[in-house]
Amino acid sequence: MSEYSLKNETVEVKVDTSELQKRLDDLTGKIKVLTEKLAKFEGKDEFKGKGVVESNEKSTIEKVVEALKAGSLREQWTTPIDIPSYNRRAGLRDFVITTNVLTGGKPGDTVNIPYVKDFDFDILTSVGGSLTEKTNLVGSISTTIVEVGAYTQVAYSDIEKYGNEILGRLERVFANAAIRAENRKILDTIIGDADVSELDKTGAGKNFDANWIVEALSKLMQQGKEVKPEDCVLCISPAMHEDLLKDIVGSQPLTYARPEPVRTGFVGVFMGVKILIPGYLPEHDTTNHYLSGFLIHKNAVVLAPKRELLIETERDTVNRKIKITGTHTFAAALVDNKAVVEIKTASTT
Repeated sequence: MSEYSLKNETVEVKVDTSELQKRLDDLTGKIKVLTEKLAKFEGKDEFKGKGVVESNEKSTIEKVVEALKAGSLREQWTTPIDIPSYNRRAGLRDFVITTNVLTGGKPGDTVNIPYVKDFDFDILTSVGGSLTEKTNLVGSISTTIVEVGAYTQVAYSDIEKYGNEILGRLERVFANAAIRAENRKILDTIIGDADVSELDKTGAGKNFDANWIVEALSKLMQQGKEVKPEDCVLCISPAMHEDLLKDIVGSQPLTYARPEPVRTGFVGVFMGVKILIPGYLPEHDTTNHYLSGFLIHKNAVVLAPKRELLIETERDTVNRKIKITGTHTFAAALVDNKAVVEIKTASTT
């Protein structure tokens, strides 16, 4: 081959570009998807702030306020009856059996609330020995459905001025009132049972004493109740709590063992018993207005709410006000009167 032909010969070089084309197609597809997504947000203020995405979903309160401002005559909604952390010691619903068995019926109707009692196994002397039947373990107790409620009126101008904030606060106040109504019903039911055991301390010369808790726990055990830490709650009045606090703080050994009352000014748990100040205690002596405290085992009472708190609004177009009504329907029953001890005191507050 001549020198000329070597210099001018065209050399064909083959390169496989299929992999590059595949990557290019994949990138083109991703760009197309991203472009479509960005197009959806065109003209919208979806993202606000730095890294914060705001939801367009409005709360129930906001929707109600908008409806009221728009002239709606009636609105209603339900709200859970929750006990906030700062009010945790004020609601008995956290310390009793709560069931959803109540799904129908109206106030005044009778409802049967089921229960299952505790029992002990037989100790057999030999394999296959005879067992004793445990009777009346499962049953029901009849009680009446009650409805509690209240209403207030708020001027149109206040709804327009304060909006969500004023309705939100009213909602919380109604929920707290529902909790106190449950407490009152439960305690009135307990004191109405003549077979509940009692400790009579009306002549003790004080509103309460730490030793009374020991006596009440002992009585529960004598009645066959197994008592473990935090199985029981003690309902007392502010004056009873004051004397209990003084009794604990006045004892150096108790203060050393349980310093919380000194730090907080409140007895939350003592001897494994949760302390509750429900704001209401029934009178065991209506002449002298003497109050009773109650040591209640967790299996003593059943609370059956029909539904959560119902809040309804209605416009009073004549007086230019919004009528707001809150109602709560439930039943409560004492299913084991041997799981409660009534402590009769001379306290009146």
